[in-house]
Amino acid sequence: MVAWEPGIRFSYAMTAINLPLVDAMLADWQLADQGDGTTRVRFTIHYRIRRELRAVHPLVRKAFESTPRKGIEKLPSYVVQVSGA
Repeated sequence: MVAWEPGIRFSYAMTAINLPLVDAMLADWQLADQGDGTTRVRFTIHYRIRRELRAVHPLVRKAFESTPRKGIEKLPSYVVQVSGA
């Protein structure tokens, strides 16, 4: 963990990972209460792509951009499901 502020921010770094696309990564999640019952989520990721995959970097970048977005979009229904609301 690089930063941990409950309800506000969490950041983590992975410097020795076995993901097939990257060999290091830093992710930063920032949460902001919008005052209307919603939360703005800002997600930033930095990574070092494996040398042998640099030619396909545009495809890798799209995967890294879409994966967190998909998870965030599904989060409200998941919270309702696990909370029983």
